[in-house]
Amino acid sequence: MKRCPACGQTKLVSEFYKNRATKDGFAGECKTCRRTYKQVYHRRPDVRIKVHHRHALRIYWLRLWIITILTDGTMLCNVCRKPESNGNSLSCHHRHGDGTAHRMECGGHYAIKYWRSILDSGCNKKLYQALCNSCHIS
Repeated sequence: MKRCPACGQTKLVSEFYKNRATKDGFAGECKTCRRTYKQVYHRRPDVRIKVHHRHALRIYWLRLWIITILTDGTMLCNVCRKPESNGNSLSCHHRHGDGTAHRMECGGHYAIKYWRSILDSGCNKKLYQALCNSCHIS
C-alpha cells in the first residue's frame, strides 16, 4: 500500500508506475493522477511546442557536433571542400551505401537514436563523411 500525494488516496503498489530511481521502486503519484496530469499538460499548445522544440534542438546540436568532428572543425565538405552556407548545408553520410538500413533501424533520420549511434561509434571517418548537398547528389 502506498499513498498518492496528488489525490490523497492510499492504493495498492500495482496502481503506481515503476521507477527505479526511488527508494521503494515506484513513482510518487498513482497511474490515474499521472495520466490526468499528462493529458492536461500535453493538451496545452505552448507545452507541445516546447517539447517539439527541445527535441529538434537536441538533434540539431548532435548533428552539428558530429559534423564538426567529421570535418575536423573546418565545417567544409569532405569532397569539394566548400563551406556550409544557406543553400549548401552539410550532412552526415555513410561511405558504404548502407545508410538507409541504419537510419530505418534507428527510427529515421530525425531520431535521436540515429545520431547517438553515430556519436557512440566515435564518428568513425571510415564509415561516415560530411557532404554538402551538391556532392551528395552527384
